[in-house]
Amino acid sequence: MLRDLTYLVDFEVGRSFCAPQVLLEVETGGIEVVALDSALRSLAKIDDRKSRVVELRYFGGLSLEETAEVLGVSQETAKRDWKMARAWLYTQLAGEEKPTDI
Repeated sequence: MLRDLTYLVDFEVGRSFCAPQVLLEVETGGIEVVALDSALRSLAKIDDRKSRVVELRYFGGLSLEETAEVLGVSQETAKRDWKMARAWLYTQLAGEEKPTDI
């Protein structure tokens, strides 16, 4: 997923980042990269846009306004997607009961 994210960030908004640096920041934050990647892939199967919101916000460092612009949605939609995706990912990463849909 990080390879896809590099493409999104580089070509859609003209920003780039160093993937190893992002991985280091994620690892030091106590989140296992493999678990996060797996959870994001699962989320993408349910709702691809919510997954992209997480990628753009968390890995790309975009604001809600920038994320909405890249995805072609309103800021309110991006905000709702961000809130729902974070809640869904939390349940996945915390090992709680998995919701059947988002």
